[in-house]
Amino acid sequence: MGSQFVLVTGATGFIGAHIVDTLLAKGLRVRGATRSLAKGDAMTKARPQYAGKLEFVKIDDFEKPGGLVEAVDGVDGVIHTASPFTYDTKNNEKELIIPAINGVRAIVEAAATNPKIKRLVITSSFASVLDVNRKGPPYFTYTGSDWNPLTYEEAADQATSAVVAYRGSKKFAELEAWNFVKDHKPTFDLVALCPPMTFGPVVHHVESVDKLNESNAMLWKIASGADPLPVSRVPFWIDVRDLAAAHVGALLDGDVGGKRYVPAAPERFSYGLAARIMIEEFPELDGKVKQEDQVIDDSHGLDGEAAAKELGYQYHSFRETFKPKPFGDHDIDVKIIACGVCGSDVHTATGGWGNKIWPLIPGHEIVGHAVKVGPKVTTVKVGDRVGVGAQIHACLDCDTCKEDNETYCKKQMDTYGSVYPDGTVAHGGYSSHIRAHEHFTFPIPDGLQTELVAPMLCAGLTAYSPLVRNGAGPGKKVGIIGVGGIGHFGILFAKALGATTYAISRSRAKEADAKAMGADGFLATKEAGWATAHEMTFDMILCTASSDDGFDLAPYLSLLKVHGRFVGVGLPEGSSGWQVKPQSLLANGCLVGSSHLGSRKETLEMLRLAEEKGIKSWVETIPVGEEGVGKALERLHNGDVRYRFTLVDYEKQFK
Repeated sequence: MGSQFVLVTGATGFIGAHIVDTLLAKGLRVRGATRSLAKGDAMTKARPQYAGKLEFVKIDDFEKPGGLVEAVDGVDGVIHTASPFTYDTKNNEKELIIPAINGVRAIVEAAATNPKIKRLVITSSFASVLDVNRKGPPYFTYTGSDWNPLTYEEAADQATSAVVAYRGSKKFAELEAWNFVKDHKPTFDLVALCPPMTFGPVVHHVESVDKLNESNAMLWKIASGADPLPVSRVPFWIDVRDLAAAHVGALLDGDVGGKRYVPAAPERFSYGLAARIMIEEFPELDGKVKQEDQVIDDSHGLDGEAAAKELGYQYHSFRETFKPKPFGDHDIDVKIIACGVCGSDVHTATGGWGNKIWPLIPGHEIVGHAVKVGPKVTTVKVGDRVGVGAQIHACLDCDTCKEDNETYCKKQMDTYGSVYPDGTVAHGGYSSHIRAHEHFTFPIPDGLQTELVAPMLCAGLTAYSPLVRNGAGPGKKVGIIGVGGIGHFGILFAKALGATTYAISRSRAKEADAKAMGADGFLATKEAGWATAHEMTFDMILCTASSDDGFDLAPYLSLLKVHGRFVGVGLPEGSSGWQVKPQSLLANGCLVGSSHLGSRKETLEMLRLAEEKGIKSWVETIPVGEEGVGKALERLHNGDVRYRFTLVDYEKQFK
């Protein structure tokens, strides 16, 4: 099939988000249909490498006749994953069965209005295949030819359970699609996928663990100490990454039209097996996770191999579904001993920078010990104390990376909240371990204290990189706007580099602290005429301010010499941005720009400088854990910090 522009309904859901990523990775354009544009925006922001390739359309009612016509306009393929799901119903027919049927009817009718669409793939369920009352023969293999024998009346019977009604809803919704194609003969053909339980990494926005899809919610309960363990209704399952590949294969393979598949891994599962694997892969869960032997049902089978063979993918093992990012030749596993608390963590937790992928583990100022190194690692050995900062990935092959600008690589990934190409979600340092490529794992000099060096790995580097790139050093006069988490590092490093350093703040409340950090002077911008005596005397100004409401750039730019530089690194949330007129730039021909983190080269230079000059960040330590993390984030959000927090006592929390 020649699909180049694909509509995915339910694109911000568990399965839909993986399908979107798989399509994008193959170079296709994607339009996601969602009830929440906020969730769509979150997905777009989390995938900057696909700018221009991913868009979203808001659908208020997926069941409304004609409600999806605009969504299908211009696309040439459709994958329909959206479907109602709940076991908490008062009326099975009205709340489960009819909405499912209407949703399918709406998408097939809409698709029929666009003759460019040649293939429609729908996500059905093994529930539409399974016969729970089947009696023998002793062993039976389900295939795509089998159907759940429930009648509509049985499924809609108010006396029956919501589980039975759900099985009926999947069957009759799928039949709606098949009957439409048979009766109306549209320009598209149909492929249906009927997967069982679906596990795997979450790459979409989830507001809380209470909103996890059912299968992953079960795993969360087990990891949280559920006793007794839940019991699975069937022993069949599929990794969500494999299911996404199956959907894309079903869309693009021209020879599979009109077919129905039951994609499922050949390996069977139980929640007892899940618990055992959790403990083996994450030893820190031993004693918390309930261990329980469960019999795995082997009375019948499921032919998932046909789907894998014809749709072109391979199955993950059940164990692989639990593992973090696959260990690479250049990877290092780090057992964490401390992690700085960054303003980014607050902005992410509050949604101030837009939604991220949830559940989420923040933290990107990480210090720990290397406990495992890949065979090609040359910079770190087991036992070394190392740090991991705010970047976890880049291609390392493009010109940008080769010029020590990997932080600007189009494939760069943040340490947490990003998605690796294989679908694994990156998580941060509020945890026991992290896995990182050696390029983004830095040996920590012996002379630096763990709790003091941790905040340097993001906040410190954010200040250091623009300082050195813009020539801060002997004979230069540098201003640091904002005496806060990043700003205090600006003062420390500008002074250590040999520059005459001025702190710039609204009031003189932090003047004593700034001078204790090494500032040669202090400007309070609330004072009348504060800039006059220093006009055209600064070589560079580094703006680290966490708020820019009403921030008039003109008086700050007046401080700069001819072609002086104003560099902003503060990223306030929800602000109106800097206010400046082009005329303000004419007086001195100043340059206004920004900076993002820094390179590995600069990180290592910064750490050496900190050791040589005895630079000590101003840090308060807080024990890691639910209470400590909550306290740190709340205080940081309220500005109650001088000037960084570092989470410690990891051995106690993760014993």
